[in-house]
Amino acid sequence: MADLLATAADRLGATLKAHASQTVVYRRGSDTCTWAASIGETVRATETAYGQLEESRSRDFLGQAADLVLAGSVAEPQEGDRIEQTVGATKYTWEVLRQDQRSAFRYCDARMTRLRIHTKLVKTEAA
Repeated sequence: MADLLATAADRLGATLKAHASQTVVYRRGSDTCTWAASIGETVRATETAYGQLEESRSRDFLGQAADLVLAGSVAEPQEGDRIEQTVGATKYTWEVLRQDQRSAFRYCDARMTRLRIHTKLVKTEAA
């Protein structure tokens, strides 16, 4: 019998890639690839020493793990990698970073087919 959840997850991934993503450039040193990514955000609240809550946000890029190919091989994101996103006449460069002592990315599903990569903005320039 077919795994209905796996089939549905595959269809959802293909639909997101085709209709709810944009092409970004993933860069590790001199190795690059174009990658179809949906854009997300992670919001974290931490309490300061004075009892106040500080909120921080990070841009997340979500896409198919198998499509992240560097130097001819499927790659896992690493801290320090860069993602370049062009919006209109502006190019944004985001750096992959770890969050709260965790990995710089996580898989979105149990079959590890989709990635969620956490980043911070490091550069803005004219495209």
